[in-house]
Amino acid sequence: MKIYGPEQGVVKETKLKETKNKETAKGKDSTSKESKVKGGETVVLSERAKDIQKAKEIALNTPDVRTEKVAELKDQIEKGKYRVDSKDIAEKMLKDVVNESMT
Repeated sequence: MKIYGPEQGVVKETKLKETKNKETAKGKDSTSKESKVKGGETVVLSERAKDIQKAKEIALNTPDVRTEKVAELKDQIEKGKYRVDSKDIAEKMLKDVVNESMT
């Protein structure tokens, strides 16, 4: 399969890396950054793509609820120590309204 256009350099670079990897890995177990796919094709991820993939994994493994914060607030409410500053709430509500109207 021939690929024309700006991606052609990526294909050439991939094949060059494959050749170099074969030469350096003769008889050795190498840890390659390339994933082999059936049919002899390879997939090379850029550093940015790897970072995005790692961030996605972290986000998926992070709980939606901060249990420590929730437990702390519940404790304060039960003890009657939780106080809300109405001025802060009103200020934040107004900021939200202004931000929404600007978008």
